[in-house]
Amino acid sequence: MDESCNGNFDAVADVDPSPKLCKSVKAGERAPLELIKAWKENGFSSMIIAAPDLDAWSIVKEFLPLLSSSAPFVIYHQYLQPLATCLHNLQIEKMAINLQTIK
Repeated sequence: MDESCNGNFDAVADVDPSPKLCKSVKAGERAPLELIKAWKENGFSSMIIAAPDLDAWSIVKEFLPLLSSSAPFVIYHQYLQPLATCLHNLQIEKMAINLQTIK
């Protein structure tokens, strides 16, 4: 009988285990430092920013480098001016392409 069928997994003991899954952070709660560290190490495949009380540009500057190439991102703000500033800075810094502002 094949070892993989009888429940004996000693043959694959040298394989790195998959990353630990953590509970998601509830809206409005601050993420634990170990979770933030994991995000910084592993990066993101997409990003949604919805923090109307914070400066959108400072958030984008910090987290955009953690996105994989060509990863989509969205920024929500209740006012247009912070979005326009963020859009302008992204264009000037050449940090993103194909940007749109939708009202």
